[in-house]
Amino acid sequence: MSCRADQAGDQGPEAEEIALRLYLRPAGPGDTETDVRLTVGTAFVVPRSRRHRLELEQPSDIMSIGLRHGTRIGPVTVP
Repeated sequence: MSCRADQAGDQGPEAEEIALRLYLRPAGPGDTETDVRLTVGTAFVVPRSRRHRLELEQPSDIMSIGLRHGTRIGPVTVP
């Protein structure tokens, strides 16, 4: 399955994931989206089953490592 990065986020229910710059969707009703801004050479472990999306502020090389089995992709809703 392929999709445009600005139209989808993903959720990996079977493992944590490492990403470079991301936004975490609200964990529950009434919560707000969490903006995680990382500097060069840092990383963040996305909690299991937490919906998230990547947004780049400038052209960048990124790497995301995670189990793809069971990962769900859905539309992005930006607040």
